[in-house]
Amino acid sequence: MKLENFKKNKPIIMIIIAVILYGIVMCIIFFNLDSDDSIVLQHNYLIINGENFYEYENKQIKTISFSDTNFENEKFNIYNNGKNRGSFYVTKDGSEYQFIKFFRNKGSDGYIPKLPFIALTSGMEPISFIKNDLDDNDIENLKELMLDKDILDLGTLFKSYKINIDLDDDAKEETLYVASNYDYININDKMFSIVYVLDDNKEYILEENYYTQDNIDEFIQLDISYILDLDGERKYTVVVSSSDNSTTINNFYLKNNNYYKQIRLD
Repeated sequence: MKLENFKKNKPIIMIIIAVILYGIVMCIIFFNLDSDDSIVLQHNYLIINGENFYEYENKQIKTISFSDTNFENEKFNIYNNGKNRGSFYVTKDGSEYQFIKFFRNKGSDGYIPKLPFIALTSGMEPISFIKNDLDDNDIENLKELMLDKDILDLGTLFKSYKINIDLDDDAKEETLYVASNYDYININDKMFSIVYVLDDNKEYILEENYYTQDNIDEFIQLDISYILDLDGERKYTVVVSSSDNSTTINNFYLKNNNYYKQIRLD
């Protein structure tokens, strides 16, 4: 193009370049927005031991059934014995029962992880913790709690431990306690199972169960099965499992200001 023609058509050329750049910018914005929407709309699923299914959304966990989900379109990270076993897809194994299998790749041979295990979709992870023995001060505090239940003698604590962990990322550790004197051989009316938190010298009971004539055959044992980071924000959720002879129920607790809130909805 001659210099004279270029100068003559320069305004038009500049307009065309501006339109092209505008189009490129709008495309970038559009695809970014679309990507953000997909992140917001993605499902956050938890599978515990292949029999309990949950969805996490808006700081709440709800119980769901396998048939009501699109699990087969999601990829899960599987953890057991404190180790990440890798990423897997999941599918139902049979039509009548809620047995499931995990697959490294779709169409490959599947397997069922060893119990206990938890499977989480991307963005969630279990937090490792150490179970420590109760010391004399812990025992005295537990005795104080049991006085209100007319239990003067703790008996033998067949299950008891504590977990020291910073649950809300404030650089101060809370202490989780699990204690039970349940004796399936020598059953008596002073048996209990309890999970509570010591936070800033205050005790918060998450769950508790006591022997009665009504639960003689199905006394509920409580345990802390997992501690989870569900948002990547270091605000940890405590999973309390309650088990009898046939079923296990998981409840989820999150520290909220000065109390502990159950975030599971049914």
